[in-house]
Amino acid sequence: FFAPPCPLLRTASAMGDWLSNAFTQALDMGRAYMSSGQRLGDFTLTDTVLGEGGYGKVFKGFNRTTGEPVAIKEIDTKRMKPSNIVKEVSTLRRIGDHPNVIRLLGYFEVGEKHYIVLEAVTGGELFKQVEKRGCLPEEDARKYFAQLVRGVQHIHARGIAHRDLKLENALLDFTETEVKVIDFGLSHAYRPRADGNGYEPEPLKHFCGSKSYCPPEMLASVPYNGFAADVYSLGVCLFALLTGFFPLEEACARDWRFEKLARTQLAHRSTTLKIFEFYRRPCPLSPAAVQLLDNMLQLDPRRRCGLADVVGAPWLP
Repeated sequence: FFAPPCPLLRTASAMGDWLSNAFTQALDMGRAYMSSGQRLGDFTLTDTVLGEGGYGKVFKGFNRTTGEPVAIKEIDTKRMKPSNIVKEVSTLRRIGDHPNVIRLLGYFEVGEKHYIVLEAVTGGELFKQVEKRGCLPEEDARKYFAQLVRGVQHIHARGIAHRDLKLENALLDFTETEVKVIDFGLSHAYRPRADGNGYEPEPLKHFCGSKSYCPPEMLASVPYNGFAADVYSLGVCLFALLTGFFPLEEACARDWRFEKLARTQLAHRSTTLKIFEFYRRPCPLSPAAVQLLDNMLQLDPRRRCGLADVVGAPWLP
């Protein structure tokens, strides 16, 4: 029996590509909109739509003082509960500023409409790099992945589990060298402990995210740890960067590879090498990259490495 690798397909919910392309257009249009449009504090909301989702629309906007472009999410309370809107804004505020996380610039309520103002990121999705190049050399993948990990490390340090980490939710700046994590609509904010030492380790139950990036415990609808789920998703991101395909179409019994990988892991053999064996290909990756992937892609979350182990992995700089 022989089958091709799992193709790297864009997820239906991805918003990073049109967001980034629209930012680039906005840069080209400069101050043309500065004299018109609705005013939201220090920002101007134009009537140019960047994209539309179930919650509402995203418009081009500009900083009224500097002319710099921004993205303004207009959310209609008829489509999304105000409590969910406040939750997303609260999450972004709790995360604060970090060079590898999209920055919240403002939040406004006007009647039944809520507006979230975000910084402009113009270099495209990390997904597009793989789409364009097939896969990335380890040197290039390492630079991108290290920043993605630093962004997630900062998010986790604030007690936030992202729960939808994927290459489409990592945008590049205009130089295509700096990575920023975006889209916190599915994130979970853990409650701080009463003694102020860390966060309450409450089990999560809600399925969310994109199936090829989801860990098996989430797909199985059993209680899971959001931080551990993020590590698995990061492992899928790294695997896709380095190979150009997914390790699994989905981490459950519906995928013929799943049980084979589970047995491989129970026998303490390499997950990465087994995947390449499926497709009768030699593995081109370095031993350090294979070791890191094997540790992150453990199907049993109890055997999966933690984010601190990823940060300290020999493969990363």
